[in-house]
Amino acid sequence: MKLLKRLGLLTLCLMLGICGAAAEEAAPEKLSGIDMILISASDLEDSLNFFVNHMELNVVARGTLDAQACKAIYGMEGEAQYAVVMNNVNCTKLVFIEFAQKPTKTTRDGYHAWDYGYFDVAWRCNDIDAIYEELTADGYSFECEPFSYTTSWSGNAVAECVAYGPDGVPTTMILKTNQEFDTKFYNMVDAVLVVDSMESAVDFYTGVMGMDLIYDEPVEKGLVDRVLGIEGTDITVRMGYFQGTGENGKSTLIEILDYSEDGVSMTETGGSVPSNGGMFAHAFETKDLDALLARCAEKGYETYGERATMTLETVGTIDTVIVKGVNGTLYQFYQVK
Repeated sequence: MKLLKRLGLLTLCLMLGICGAAAEEAAPEKLSGIDMILISASDLEDSLNFFVNHMELNVVARGTLDAQACKAIYGMEGEAQYAVVMNNVNCTKLVFIEFAQKPTKTTRDGYHAWDYGYFDVAWRCNDIDAIYEELTADGYSFECEPFSYTTSWSGNAVAECVAYGPDGVPTTMILKTNQEFDTKFYNMVDAVLVVDSMESAVDFYTGVMGMDLIYDEPVEKGLVDRVLGIEGTDITVRMGYFQGTGENGKSTLIEILDYSEDGVSMTETGGSVPSNGGMFAHAFETKDLDALLARCAEKGYETYGERATMTLETVGTIDTVIVKGVNGTLYQFYQVK
């Protein structure tokens, strides 16, 4: 009898161990964070003028994407020229791609602030009034003049404004009064995505990419309406942040905005795609592309183009494909070969 009990206990332990191992295997790989932000540039040199001369970013690579990769991955004809830029704080890179097919419009042209897709990249700014004057003098427009408020989520006094750079890319400048540095800009604070619901974002960022939702609260009505371009409306906003492991370095935070107003997908309606000038995808590195794509398929997220191999300076040769994620927004996943 004692032997039978011991065998039963052993069997139970083995079963629990197997179940635990299966559960552990089923948990999605937790990705590091945004590795690259992909921007279709109508003129590569104009984009570099803005982000290097005004924003003080560094060009860390330039190169050519072959026609086969451009067609397979992005659906674009001909080869493309690209440049990779970054600052001295973040590991997240901006990748500007000038395709042979010149864009005739920008990704956000004709869309509202609450339409679903990529909105902006925010940067910590030293002297927001000075950069406002500098960019205005150089012909760039702003959503509003520098606007001061105290954040309800952190209690910090800040000033903020949104500049529209080359190809209409919204670039947010944030002055945080309790942080000092010598350069015009310090770090890339966050990259903003607008979604139909926070639940949709949770399904994708946690269910597919294994990331953590580290903040989720409504924004005090009127606090940042001027910055977001919804001043004078009754639209409210829910804000969330997702964070990866940070294994690749200090990647920018993923900020999610969920507006009370219904919108449309900028990707699914032909706006935020590689053929138009502006931001069209965030790229993430994975250690197992097959497993990640299997998770996407299980949740109904389809691929946008073909899976192919491409080479990017500073990144290497990668096995990569674009997926239509939350609200059809494009995500490029890659595994370094």
